Amino acid sequence: MARVLLVDDEIHILTVLHMLFKSRGDEVTTARGGQEALTILEKQEFDLMVSDIRMKPINGLEVLRVARDRYPKMPAIMVTAYDAAEANREALALGAAAYLTKPFDNEELLGIAEKAIRESKEVE
Repeated sequence: MARVLLVDDEIHILTVLHMLFKSRGDEVTTARGGQEALTILEKQEFDLMVSDIRMKPINGLEVLRVARDRYPKMPAIMVTAYDAAEANREALALGAAAYLTKPFDNEELLGIAEKAIRESKEVE
């Protein structure tokens, strides 16, 4: 079981992600946007963060920057509905474990999540 933070400003995406990770037995916390995610990250550490990139007023890349500064070993998977090469490069440069374009394959996401969590624990 992993502690997972899910960040998206679209409630239906959060609901799907919540059900997906909960079905694996994970402990799931959701944040409806970047500001809520930053507030949660001030108090809690997670085994994985899955975050949308395009959110306002605080986008997912800013959340990723803060998360990496505070918890450098916590893996992050970034998702977006917009396939922007520049955002992809920036997310990976900031240390994201992966970048997926919506709609993503649920099994692919879970496989990447499992690998990222396992690799982060091996580093400890």
